[in-house]
Amino acid sequence: MRNITANWGHAAHDWKVAMNQFAILYGDRFTRPSW
Repeated sequence: MRNITANWGHAAHDWKVAMNQFAILYGDRFTRPSW
């Protein structure tokens, strides 16, 4: 768990990809954030 924030620079891009996948798989339970 050390230096866990070192790789957070790409987290926004990775989260967008994951969020799209969750929306496809769990569309009925998934709501998009309003940011």
